[in-house]
Amino acid sequence: MSVAAYAVVGEKQARTLEPLLATPITTFELLAAKVLGALVPGIVLVTICFALYAGGVMLFAHEGVYRTLCLRARC
Repeated sequence: MSVAAYAVVGEKQARTLEPLLATPITTFELLAAKVLGALVPGIVLVTICFALYAGGVMLFAHEGVYRTLCLRARC
């Protein structure tokens, strides 16, 4: 949320807020886009990192470790 708020402040400092507010979108759509723009890359990164972690455990760990990981994560 703070990244989205800073994006609006950054728009004001860069003097691009007025043209942005003149676009035919609602304030809710603008703020939602700013929040999603900050949230989606983080979620994608976490998902990729977890997949790499689980794959590494599956390939390199002892057999029981992967079974325990899957049991807790309900794979």
